[in-house]
Amino acid sequence: MDFTVESLHAVEKEFRSVTEQVLKTMKVSSSSELIHSVIMKSNKDAIANCLKSVLNILEKNMDLCRSAAAENDKLKSEKIKDQKEIIRIQQAQIGSVHETVKEEMESWSDIVRKNSKQSSTLSVKSVAQAIRSVNAEDERAKNFIMFGLEEEEEGNTEDVISTMDKVFKRTSV
Repeated sequence: MDFTVESLHAVEKEFRSVTEQVLKTMKVSSSSELIHSVIMKSNKDAIANCLKSVLNILEKNMDLCRSAAAENDKLKSEKIKDQKEIIRIQQAQIGSVHETVKEEMESWSDIVRKNSKQSSTLSVKSVAQAIRSVNAEDERAKNFIMFGLEEEEEGNTEDVISTMDKVFKRTSV
């Protein structure tokens, strides 16, 4: 008998049927009422039939239990096999991640080494450029702005001074 949920329910149903049959034959309503004296009053032929039914259902139950145990062992073996496969796959993935991390870390350290060599050169250039920029801004801050006067890159300073004198005299400053 192969173990299935249906076969389990079928044997359970048979157990109930045989139990009801024994209780009816012994003229009791529950197994707690089935005592030695009640059994001894019953007909030997009825007791023999009940005993035969009980033995048959016990044999079926033992077969079903053996089948269930075999199925359980099979499922355990499959589960162990599946878990071993999962572990193998996980170890492969961990190995792959480990290699990737190792490669990336080496690559990262190489990049840092290269950039540190370049950064010393770049930092000197960038500092010089920053100093030039600050000096240019500082020079520009010293310039005098007059509205209405066109700005020139290189101009005649004498013309600018004479124009400023005229403007200041007109405004009485």
